[in-house]
Amino acid sequence: MSIGPADVFFIAAFFALLCLGALMSLARAQLPGIRLAVAANALAFVSTTVLWATLRWDWPTTPALLVGNFVIVAAVLLLYVALCRLSERRVPVRLLAVGTPVFALAYIAELVIWPSMTARVVIVSAGHVVLMLSLVRVVWPTTPVDRAAYGRWFTIVALLFDILLQGTRAVVYASGMQRVGTLGDPQPWNTAFLALNGLALAALILGVVLVGNDRLISERAREADTDFLTGVLTPRGWHRAVERLRASTDADLPILLADLDHFKEVNDQYGHAAGDVALRHFVTALRSVGGQDSVIGRLGGEEFAVTFPSAAVDSVQQIGQNALRLLHHQPIAYEGASISVAFSGGIANWRGEEPLEAAMRRADAAMYEAKATGRALIVVADDQRSS
Repeated sequence: MSIGPADVFFIAAFFALLCLGALMSLARAQLPGIRLAVAANALAFVSTTVLWATLRWDWPTTPALLVGNFVIVAAVLLLYVALCRLSERRVPVRLLAVGTPVFALAYIAELVIWPSMTARVVIVSAGHVVLMLSLVRVVWPTTPVDRAAYGRWFTIVALLFDILLQGTRAVVYASGMQRVGTLGDPQPWNTAFLALNGLALAALILGVVLVGNDRLISERAREADTDFLTGVLTPRGWHRAVERLRASTDADLPILLADLDHFKEVNDQYGHAAGDVALRHFVTALRSVGGQDSVIGRLGGEEFAVTFPSAAVDSVQQIGQNALRLLHHQPIAYEGASISVAFSGGIANWRGEEPLEAAMRRADAAMYEAKATGRALIVVADDQRSS
């Protein structure tokens, strides 16, 4: 038994329904763009169902083509915006605002002024190619280090397959290699193109599911690696971030260990809520003098670890001293009291031939030397002091 166009649309509707379930399972995570992807998938299901019903019960094909094509274009546009948001890319509102009416007017003009199935196929295929090329630009950028690349590469392959398919379809029919028949024409070229169109759409929707799943996993991992009180990294998150930095460079990485001075007294005198404010105040000061490239982790209690990519030990010592000065001149105003915060710090370079723990032990020893010397000091480890 041969497969005809009606069977192709039925299978496409079935796959759209399956993908709709997968997308809805991600909707509860409230990822940006997922609800748009759900709406796009629902539109794809409606479009393929309408086209299947048209062929199954011999409804008029012109209204079905008009509704089906515009609904599927709306679905692809929604998928476009969904992928932009999932990929943390800017939505090209101006491009969509110009391109969509142009496509719609060309399609309507073909129906009313110059009714030609060949022109219709070429217009739809050309518009599809332009949109898919734009989507490749959205998905192509390098995958963030905390996110798997599989979903993006799968989506890129699906997009390139769709571009090749639509381009081939336009060339085949525009050149007269094959006759453009009706929607339900059972000739092999028509059936093959319809089947591959359905496969390409299902693959694209699956790509959105994979990209969304990759982002969900990375966001949950990021939450697990973030200290809820201060917003800096947890010990595990900081170690992983520093090890990634070390793997990407041959230079030594300076490690600053910092411990707030007399923190217990702040908790005892003003309460733990004031201690929490002091911790956040310290992090704010450190970020303001250390810059956005600084990698800060809370090791526990009032102890923090910081590394500064591409910075020398002397520069890190100066950053620490700047943070001490800033804290001194900007005490915390808390419930009518003025609370001064200071810290003691130790610095050591992490060399490539040693474990990270070895550098941290040296920085820790330097930090305790600062504590013993008088606090509110930054001490460099013995083996890295200038002679």
